[in-house]
Amino acid sequence: MEEGSTLLPALRQTADAKELDRLGRAFEQRRAEELKALSGSASGSPDGATKAELHEQAQQADVPGRSQMDKQELARALKKAGS
Repeated sequence: MEEGSTLLPALRQTADAKELDRLGRAFEQRRAEELKALSGSASGSPDGATKAELHEQAQQADVPGRSQMDKQELARALKKAGS
């Protein structure tokens, strides 16, 4: 992960505390928006899993094409991968 090894240390050296705080808040807000967009509704998926959780499971199961799948497709692919 490049961010942890090069980008973040360089940022710490060049930005003041106020700017780091502002960037941290912006990052948290953007992260929350992305997670909300990925999660979708929990209905109709195994054990109430969110889309983000299904995607993570599909990644662990090495399901091909998972990035292009919707929530139902992820659930079906995971079920098929488990059988």
